[in-house]
Amino acid sequence: MSAESLIADLNSRGIRLELNGEKISVTPSSKLTDSDRESIRQHKPLLLARLQEDRAPVEIKIAGPGESLRRAGWRRAATPDSRYPIIPQEIRAKIEAIEQEARRLGWPPELIWSADFWGLPRGLAAVVDADDELGDVRSDYIEILGVKHVVRRFPRFHA
Repeated sequence: MSAESLIADLNSRGIRLELNGEKISVTPSSKLTDSDRESIRQHKPLLLARLQEDRAPVEIKIAGPGESLRRAGWRRAATPDSRYPIIPQEIRAKIEAIEQEARRLGWPPELIWSADFWGLPRGLAAVVDADDELGDVRSDYIEILGVKHVVRRFPRFHA
């Protein structure tokens, strides 16, 4: 069993693994079987590396509100066959960091998306705010496992 498949199996049973320093925290630990504990011990170095990847710092680049192309995004390192869902709190923290940076740059509130409004689906791969090709219309996109979905459309803001 690979680290990815172990994480996916545990997640499917409502068990979450999180990095806690150099240790792995399990929530709720009461759901672990002896077999699960042994698998975690056997795969600990790979699990630590995998969990560290998900915890890598988020680079946020947002242009000011007066520019025509604005983009705020982050990507999870994943392959098409890696279906291990990201922990929703981690997604929310990344979205909130993007929102905070947009506010700092002076974006008007109506152009800043709401993490609560989106509900943050499991497996979210990226959040992108970019100009639509239509010119006068902007769209918010959510990209889930490589497929873009328009979330909201509104006229472009000009400073």
